[in-house]
Amino acid sequence: MALYMFFHVLPDSHIEFLSEHPDTFRSYLEGSQPRIRKSLLDRVLGRKVDSSIPEDWPQGELEGYCPEINHRQVECFHYLLNGTRDRVEHSGCVFQTWFAPRARSVAVTIDGENFALESEFVPSLGERIRGISEDELFRRYAEAVDDASLDTVGREFLLDAFRTIVSACDSAIEKRQGLMWTAG
Repeated sequence: MALYMFFHVLPDSHIEFLSEHPDTFRSYLEGSQPRIRKSLLDRVLGRKVDSSIPEDWPQGELEGYCPEINHRQVECFHYLLNGTRDRVEHSGCVFQTWFAPRARSVAVTIDGENFALESEFVPSLGERIRGISEDELFRRYAEAVDDASLDTVGREFLLDAFRTIVSACDSAIEKRQGLMWTAG
């Protein structure tokens, strides 16, 4: 079974909260009230844990954008987006988080499998995608898979995948919010 990427628009304050309380991630996606727990380290050190959730916590299941990219394709899509197989530190790190989750980048780690970009980095992701012409995208694909043949269905799939991510970026920019990607 393949795990597909889903992109969600959410406030930076929620990204910060989720990165500090990764055990609340599932509740966040479902729009249910989480139970904040003290970690073993918190208990041992006697640290206080703020158990209040953000006031604007989702009240229903989070809607997302699905570009139909699965976990088996992320290395290829990293190359398509960045034109390199090397690790990147900028907003183009979106796909690499799934195959190199500990690589240094601007992505915020939620729980080691789910990541986010704060609102300040979302415009550069949208610009990065928009900056790739169709010809360049198809050329990079041919290089990535070492095969120059790409039928009409394959071309539309690639274009639609990036259009979907751009739509998620546009929504985040319009709302001045961040962008989280998850496995679903």
